[in-house]
Amino acid sequence: MTVAALLGLSVVGVEAATAPAALAAPATPTYAVTDTVSVGSGPGPIAVNPRTGRVYVGNQSDRTVTVLTTPDDAVAATVPVGGTPFSVAANPTTGKAYVTTGTGGSGDHPGDLVLIDASNSVGPTRSLQQDGDGPHFGVAVNSVTDDVYVSHFYGNSVTEYSGATLAPTSRTFWAGPIVTGVSVDEQTNRLYVANLDARTVAVISGSTHQWLAAIPVAGRPAGIAVDPSNHTAYVATDAGTVAVVDTVTNLVVGTVPVGRAPSGAAVDPSAGVVYVTNSQDGTVSVIDEATNTVTATIPVGTKPGGVAVDPGTHTAYVTNNGSNTVSVIRTVASAPFVTNVPTGAVAAGAFTATVDTNGDGTRSVSSSTPEVCTTDGLKVQLVGVGTCTLTAAVGAGTEYGAATGSPQSFQVAQAATTTTLTAPGTATAGDKVTITAHTAPTSEGSLTPTGTVDFYLNGSSTAFATATLAADGTASTTTRDLPVGSDSIVAVYNGDASFTTSTSKAATVTVSAAPTPAPTTTTRPPAAAVPTTSPTTEASQAPADELARTGSDPVPLGFAGLALVFAGAGAIALSRRRPRGHHS
Repeated sequence: MTVAALLGLSVVGVEAATAPAALAAPATPTYAVTDTVSVGSGPGPIAVNPRTGRVYVGNQSDRTVTVLTTPDDAVAATVPVGGTPFSVAANPTTGKAYVTTGTGGSGDHPGDLVLIDASNSVGPTRSLQQDGDGPHFGVAVNSVTDDVYVSHFYGNSVTEYSGATLAPTSRTFWAGPIVTGVSVDEQTNRLYVANLDARTVAVISGSTHQWLAAIPVAGRPAGIAVDPSNHTAYVATDAGTVAVVDTVTNLVVGTVPVGRAPSGAAVDPSAGVVYVTNSQDGTVSVIDEATNTVTATIPVGTKPGGVAVDPGTHTAYVTNNGSNTVSVIRTVASAPFVTNVPTGAVAAGAFTATVDTNGDGTRSVSSSTPEVCTTDGLKVQLVGVGTCTLTAAVGAGTEYGAATGSPQSFQVAQAATTTTLTAPGTATAGDKVTITAHTAPTSEGSLTPTGTVDFYLNGSSTAFATATLAADGTASTTTRDLPVGSDSIVAVYNGDASFTTSTSKAATVTVSAAPTPAPTTTTRPPAAAVPTTSPTTEASQAPADELARTGSDPVPLGFAGLALVFAGAGAIALSRRRPRGHHS
């Protein structure tokens, strides 16, 4: 790694005072870039204030600092700082940020220590001591003592300043040859300073400024991250490794291979992981502190350099010097999955999905088969027959990033139905009879059966009527043709895409014969009387004692001198015949 590659890359250790109570890390954590934020040109140094939810990004080509807000990762401000920002540190207690800058060029490089206050405005500025041919590089802050430490590149020294006024609070003290990054262990108030060419890490007392140790590492050290909770420091070196240092014994207790040209390092104490940027690979290595092994390698942007961690949200922020972006890496929740996928599911049913994951965001399910099942949050509605495919998801929370599970499928069959029949118990032949069927699902749901109902009479295989189901599930038919007797009627629902067929119980209608109408009697008027024979009329030649009758044998009549004469249809007229030769 070149000196130029090291310049502009700074890491600030996570102070124990700002770390939250230990949180249980997921058994098999995964990591992902959940957001990529455009910032200024040539971003390098970066720091996070977990209490205020602000991220400070030094844009080396723009000579500005971009301020991001969390967890929305939005740009809140762009602050001009007057020179190239080499390193950034934040004090979570006071809400202030500190930036070391330089103007570049050869010879003695002028520079400043710049304070950015809680309103994102530039506060006091302190001109830094000129120490030979090199810029003023590293910066770190102890939030417990409110002291700011600035390392001088070729000056081989560190100066302590007041975090409130930026006034020097001590003389400049020796820190080893060609110093770059500086980090603070707030529990022990010790400084860890990278000595570039000496390939060592200097350990200095923050209170007495006494030189305590020089720890050899495998290559030239760059970024240093300190985990006060387990008394360990992690040093990225240009040998492609991270040296694991026991800060109690000041000995290297492990070496972890990472990517090419590692530069920045930051630790998430509560998660027990270390993030290391690999500038030539465009990746970030994640080291498990318990095993000192790389458990994940995350692609980011071009030439990643600085890295900082918000331990409260388990979020790492990485500057990509060649992409002018910040990659946001979150510990992704375990893959969510639905634990109560139904068996024997039927259309028109519904259930509330139970999603299992360690994520703390909002859980939901989505459907890729809306013709069979639809979703609303965790509510699943079965609307058709076939294969329902659901995918569980969990949104980003305060501790874990969003995650999406694998698709889960199950079969949805037709729902069963019941059909009932209503008909009058009795009727008279020829009367109008209305017969009504009602079809309903056997289980509660949002769908109703559709289609037709056939009506059958007395066991016939041919329906005597067919009716369409109405929205209320009823279908009716009316007939005058029921035969006399005990008629058995059955309704059969024919089913649809979502519902099975069903047959009602038989309903009996007793049909009686219509009454026989009474015969009709015609009353005829009385026949007109037959007039008697005129005295002058010639009397009939028939004997006086005979009855004259038309169309039949004469019938003797007991009355002498009377004759029976038919008139009209059945009318009988009696007349008295006068004997021949008799005159009145």
